Amino acid sequence: MKLRFFSGWLIFLSVTFFASWSSAAAEFNFSKSTPVGSWSVREDIVTDHKGKQTVTVFKQSLVGEETVAGEKYYWVEMEMQAYKVKKEKRKKRGDKSIVKVQIDQDIFNADPGNAVTNMNKYAREIIVQNGNGDPIRIEQGGAMAQAAMSAANVSVEYDFSDKGRAQKKVPAGNFACKLVSGTGSVETKIVIKKMKVTSETESCFSSEVPFGLVHAEANMVTNGKKSKSVTQLIEFGTSGAKSAITKEPVEMPKMPKLF
Repeated sequence: MKLRFFSGWLIFLSVTFFASWSSAAAEFNFSKSTPVGSWSVREDIVTDHKGKQTVTVFKQSLVGEETVAGEKYYWVEMEMQAYKVKKEKRKKRGDKSIVKVQIDQDIFNADPGNAVTNMNKYAREIIVQNGNGDPIRIEQGGAMAQAAMSAANVSVEYDFSDKGRAQKKVPAGNFACKLVSGTGSVETKIVIKKMKVTSETESCFSSEVPFGLVHAEANMVTNGKKSKSVTQLIEFGTSGAKSAITKEPVEMPKMPKLF
């Protein structure tokens, strides 16, 4: 169950966020826009091919920094809660998921997009918690993430283009943004179950807010079925963020050697 949750979360992250970030990273000053204690709350509304809606609320926080063997690291945390919508009312769908990641500060400043969305390459340590369960520490989390993505046969391909600048009004305020459009796909196959998501996105980024993303719209096709996603920044702050993981993490059991 632990590995299933971890693998499922990585696939979800690839589908949801990879296309939103990569092309905007070049002009985003992470240290200036996202000091320790910063946080942002985004809301993603997905309307499926039948007109049914689901909402996922994301809180992303920079909850700490530390020095390990002379190297400086950030702790970045993502809380995710899904809701189903019926008669314009929201009802929780499953438990809240929390993922806390330790990443080299130099990577964050050089390439913040990949630092957040490509943990299979950059994470030193990952802590995951599902609902009220015990948090699980995954040492060498990047290697474990890479193995999980490989086991799920996940492949990600996106192309981007710069669309200039524009003003964007969202619940968190009115921002001057960089516009980025992208087209691409995420594919995965677990045993005999396949999933392929293709998307066309337009995203808005601003250095005025932590983590950058202000608004995004995506038209997606998942295994031939169309859907639309709208993500917008609800609120943010540059201080006060604390980890939602309050219990001491347990160690993930080591995978047995087969040979």
